Amino acid sequence: MHINFNSLSLGLAGGTRFIFELANRLVEQNQKVTITHLGEEAAYAWFPEIKAEILNIPFVPYSLSTRAFRKFFGKYLRTYGYGTLTNRERRLKEAIPDCDVNMATYCFTAFPTYYSGKGRGFYLVQHYEPWFFEQKKAQEKAALTYTLPLKKVCVSKWLTDKVNGTFIGNGINLSKFKEQKTPKEYDVMVVQRDIGWKGNYNPVLEAMQKKGLKVFAATGKLTDEELVSAYNTSKLFLFLSEHEGFGYPPLEAMACGVPVVTTPCLEYTNHLDNAFVLKKNYSVNEVLEATERILKDEALYSRLLESGRQTAKEYDFQKVVYRFLEAVKQENTM
Repeated sequence: MHINFNSLSLGLAGGTRFIFELANRLVEQNQKVTITHLGEEAAYAWFPEIKAEILNIPFVPYSLSTRAFRKFFGKYLRTYGYGTLTNRERRLKEAIPDCDVNMATYCFTAFPTYYSGKGRGFYLVQHYEPWFFEQKKAQEKAALTYTLPLKKVCVSKWLTDKVNGTFIGNGINLSKFKEQKTPKEYDVMVVQRDIGWKGNYNPVLEAMQKKGLKVFAATGKLTDEELVSAYNTSKLFLFLSEHEGFGYPPLEAMACGVPVVTTPCLEYTNHLDNAFVLKKNYSVNEVLEATERILKDEALYSRLLESGRQTAKEYDFQKVVYRFLEAVKQENTM
């Protein structure tokens, strides 16, 4: 079976990691896998080993005269749907190869996937993407993609219910994210992203530093080896995202034996069972209190560590592969 995934970008992100982990395991099961990518090879140099064939579509810049025209008339071009994104969608559509399973992986790959007419159409839903955008037009277009006659496969239960899809679940690479028994250099680790809904860490980190806590703030540019090492050298992992389709970092931290403090954005966490779950409208002081409580209370620390470790074991990525293959082998119905 030839399975093709369509992507606008293969840069460092949880959604891209999912595609690569799934593609690698599908290749190991003797499936032919391609990833049609609107970008160049440098975008995915962060992932250590990719077994699927990637069909890169390099960005072609406009001429100076075209750029001047677009800048002057940009408002009208965007209004009537002839913007850069539309051009990119058209280029993606034209590059999609013949395949058995044709998989959109993001809202702006859904229309190219459908209109390509290649294979049986599917839609890998990893978040409710209208929430990503401030502009109403982008929100409406993202929501419209869920009405296309593409069978939706979803990485979490809440998403499955939200878009009326088929649950395939999510997981992590447990052979990669694991405990190393290394000395703890940092009290708290965070992953900072320049995305508003991923959380505002600055006031929290300033308060922690004033308290004398040593914090490691990962910028999202770490290699996998550096990321695993950072988890293992930290006593606690803090996650402040407003919403997540699934949310990899807390589960990765759990697999590395690190207790987690998180907002209530994850469907795999339970308060004071396998994580400390903050209130939705948390304050900086409440984050500090939770952090200090866990670091000082050895019994609580050990309980969260062990329960988190067991939670991570339940999310072996191989289970996702089985559910995915079952979903794409079924009849392509909405």
